[in-house]
Amino acid sequence: MHWTIYIDPEVNCAFGKYFGDLDLGRLNNAAADMYNHPDYREGMNSLRDAREVTVPADISFGSLFHGSRGLVNEFDDKLGACKWAIVVDDPENYAKLNQYLESGRLNDTPVQRKAFQDIDKAKSWLGLADGYDIKYPVPAE
Repeated sequence: MHWTIYIDPEVNCAFGKYFGDLDLGRLNNAAADMYNHPDYREGMNSLRDAREVTVPADISFGSLFHGSRGLVNEFDDKLGACKWAIVVDDPENYAKLNQYLESGRLNDTPVQRKAFQDIDKAKSWLGLADGYDIKYPVPAE
């Protein structure tokens, strides 16, 4: 799994775009890249675009829950009070992710998390203006 990060302090949002095969073990690295970015500040909203991630069919709600719950708990303090949106394009993955996020609402956390299948709805939920353009870095050639 690969990713790119863009942070826009003017709209108080950190953006991450993910590609390739899902690797729960690498999510920690992606999160660390965001937290260590010089423009990142605690309390920034976050949009995670996972529409180009391939999720193996054998990834269940249970494996998702057990594979990433510790990571979520570890980084909630670094996120602070914010909104965190993730966008996927597959209805089955949306259902698993939504179930996972709903189970996390039982924890005491300052982070509001929500899954989306439409990136414009995610942007709106985060308070971004209509037509906001995410300016991900262009990969070096």
